[in-house]
Amino acid sequence: LARIVVSAEDEAEALAAAELVATAVRIVLAIPRAAPRTAVEILGPAPAPIARLRGRFRFMLLLKSADAGAMRPACEAVLDAFRKLPRTVQAGLDARPVNML
Repeated sequence: LARIVVSAEDEAEALAAAELVATAVRIVLAIPRAAPRTAVEILGPAPAPIARLRGRFRFMLLLKSADAGAMRPACEAVLDAFRKLPRTVQAGLDARPVNML
């Protein structure tokens, strides 16, 4: 399980950034050599359980897989997508989340 949280002061900007990250993961998973398509499931983007925190709107994605090796290309795609986000957007990846808030 991997949890991705994207936040920004503007709700539309946060949602667009979360969708950009999700698209980047879907593109990598579409490459047959990267990981079997069914090995990683993408959930979201959806509002985080605490949707607004300290004046920032938060969106969350979850990556699920029983195969840890299949998660690696997906997590690398997430980190590459983070580099393309505007400076006003904050994003984080938790590869083994302890809680989901």
